Amino acid sequence: MSDERATVRPVTLSRLVELTHACNGEPKTTANLEDTLDVSHRRARETVLEATRITLLEEDERTEDEDAVYKTTDVGKSFLEAIRSEDWEQAGSILATRSPHYGTFIETLKKQNRRILTHC
Repeated sequence: MSDERATVRPVTLSRLVELTHACNGEPKTTANLEDTLDVSHRRARETVLEATRITLLEEDERTEDEDAVYKTTDVGKSFLEAIRSEDWEQAGSILATRSPHYGTFIETLKKQNRRILTHC
């Protein structure tokens, strides 16, 4: 993994899906992903770092003089399958388990929902 700083801009669910799909089957460099996703180099890196951090992608083996390439992990493939089959519970579970931010967000929503229901 890289020692680059984590992004402060949120990476959207749709962008994670696009990125994971783009790296499924054939590993891609950051430059490839810039073109595929039509984003700046910095935004491509932020998105790759986030997807790698939550294990949807992993860096593939490379030599010192090669650019890093990223491929979809088994977790990423499960995530894509859940999205394709519209299994939102499974997709949400994968993200909640792997992303502390997403998990905290979902847990907060559940608490709010319980609080609202107890007042009805």
